[in-house]
Amino acid sequence: ESVAARRLQELLPKYLLFATIATQQRLQDKVDSYGDPYEFDATIKSLQDAFAEVDKLKPASEQWTDASAEEIDEFLCAFDARLFATPPEWALFRGAVVYLDRYRELAQVESLLEASGLDAVGYLLRYHGARISTEIAADITHVLLDSDSLERLPDIRLEVRRLLYQPPHTKVRHVLFKAWVFDSVRRNEVLDERDYYP
Repeated sequence: ESVAARRLQELLPKYLLFATIATQQRLQDKVDSYGDPYEFDATIKSLQDAFAEVDKLKPASEQWTDASAEEIDEFLCAFDARLFATPPEWALFRGAVVYLDRYRELAQVESLLEASGLDAVGYLLRYHGARISTEIAADITHVLLDSDSLERLPDIRLEVRRLLYQPPHTKVRHVLFKAWVFDSVRRNEVLDERDYYP
């Protein structure tokens, strides 16, 4: 690394093959527990090295490589609850899994409507922690509709009812208008969904 940088690099624990206990302790005072030095600005390379060390130190059960979206959501919800009295802006809709009614045929991705009024809603929901689904499935918590386009509402209600009685039972609790998202974001709180039912 010194040759590549064309200057002598600071001696850090990661460069040592062997050191006395005193030397190890002196050098450990210069870096955090992942080997990232306190005294220098982070570089892309130093961050890559530090993140590699983080992954090495975590037990396999705590690594995200095989975690499902649901497991990650549960972890993030618990994390936010521990750190914040009220949900932070970026986690307003954390835990919500939302189907946006923006397909000509219910849940048929290839029939995506161009310039749907729900496109911006999808971006807002993602920014605020929600996951977007392309189908009405057992993990859906909300189905959002554009008040200008309700022709699929009977089919959506039928699909939600079908999932309620078919194991695994659906989490769909709300079929509502997109205004719920805009109003909740504006007030920075999740508003009562019942006020937005069709």
